[in-house]
Formats: sequence, structure tokens, C-alpha cells
Amino acid sequence: MQPETGTLYVGFDSGNALAIFDWIPTEITIDTPLNRGPDCAYS
Repeated sequence: MQPETGTLYVGFDSGNALAIFDWIPTEITIDTPLNRGPDCAYS
């Protein structure tokens, strides 16, 4: 998940395929946002 752009990346097929989705939350479900974590290894 890349919060700045709202892009969700899902890797599958043993790392041979990548699906990319536009993500828009429908509601806030937590009070404090989670840490960003590392960047995606794919570019």
C-alpha cells in the first residue's frame, strides 16, 4: 500500500505477477495510522 497515492500492490504467482489497484477507504477504522513500512521492491 502506498498511502500517498492510494495505490495497492498485490504480488502473486510466486513473485512473477503484480496486480495494481487504486484504493479509496470507505471509512476510518483505526484511530492512529500504522507506520508506513518499507517501500515496494518493484519499480
